[in-house]
Amino acid sequence: RIKKAIESAEEALSLAITHNDALSRQKCYQILADYYNKQGNSKKSLEYQTQFNLLVSAQQNEALKARQINELEQHIQTAGLENRATKAKLSQQAQKLNQTNTSLRMAERSLRTTTDYLLATTDSLREIGALNKQRQMEIDLLQKDKDLADIKIKEQEARIENETLARNFT
Repeated sequence: RIKKAIESAEEALSLAITHNDALSRQKCYQILADYYNKQGNSKKSLEYQTQFNLLVSAQQNEALKARQINELEQHIQTAGLENRATKAKLSQQAQKLNQTNTSLRMAERSLRTTTDYLLATTDSLREIGALNKQRQMEIDLLQKDKDLADIKIKEQEARIENETLARNFT
């Protein structure tokens, strides 16, 4: 009876291998390892148990690889999103920097214009100051001329008065 079960299991294994059905192969290896063990053929039992263990291990490795690939793909996707977000932030910061630079250039132009205006105003004030000083000197000179003329008039008036007094005494 075990012999017939072994033949059926080996036939099922052959079909599983032909159809590349890993789960059926795994079950067949396990069944064959159990039947050969019950039959007392430890060599064959060990051979099928080893095949079973290798297949389980291979499936676990495949599952692990699939999980790792999935995790790597998610990591790549996340990194891509972060990279795009970083690029967007950098782009915004570059725009702000350009706006700031434009504002600075405008402020510099305005400052230069104001500086030029102040220099022109300073020059004008110096010219006005020099002109005022010259006019003040002319006014002072005219005032001195007037004072001198007033003194001459007083002197003439005093002379006339002296002459009139001198005539009246004589």
